[in-house]
Amino acid sequence: MLFKCLNLGICNLTLHWYAQRTYTYPAINEYWEGLQREILDARSGQEVVISVWKKNNNQELIYLGCGTLFSIFNFGTLPVCIFDGDGRNDSPGFSAQYCTYTTMDYHTNDILHVVVVDKRDVGLKSPNMEKAAFVSSLQFLQENNLKVKEVTDAHPSIRAYLSKCFTFCTQSFYNTSTIK
Repeated sequence: MLFKCLNLGICNLTLHWYAQRTYTYPAINEYWEGLQREILDARSGQEVVISVWKKNNNQELIYLGCGTLFSIFNFGTLPVCIFDGDGRNDSPGFSAQYCTYTTMDYHTNDILHVVVVDKRDVGLKSPNMEKAAFVSSLQFLQENNLKVKEVTDAHPSIRAYLSKCFTFCTQSFYNTSTIK
C-alpha cells in the first residue's frame, strides 16, 4: 500500500522467489563451500577433539556436558584441533521438528559444518535427531581427512553410538573432584 501511495514499483512474489532461487542462493552456497574448503584444507590430517567447551577466567577449558560442569583442563599447546559440536532443536521437548548441529573450531571460531535434521528423517522421534546430526558431522570430518581422536559429548545416544561403531575414538567424562 505504501509503495502504491509513493508510486514506486515493486516486483511480485513469484519474481522475487525466482531471483532468490536463480541468483542469490547459488552465490551464497558457492561462497560458503569455497570458504569451508579453505578451512578444512588448513586442518587436513590433524587430530580432532570434538567437545562442548568454554573458557573460564583463567583461560582454562571447561567442559560443559548436559548443562553440568564436568571437568577443567588446561590444554596449553597440544597438537590437536578442538572442535565444538552441539545440537539445538527448534523447540523444547519431544515436539521439536528440526535439529541443527554445528561444528566449529574452538580457537578460531570458524564454522566447519552445519547439519539440519528433520524429525521425519529419523522415524518421527525428536530425541534421535541430535545423534543423526552428530553422525553426519562425524562422517563429514572423516571424509575431509580429519582424524577424530576424542569425543566428549555427553548425549546418551551419541555415547552409545560411539561405543558401538567408533572404537578407535575415545570418550572422556571426568569429574571435577578428581582434578582438584
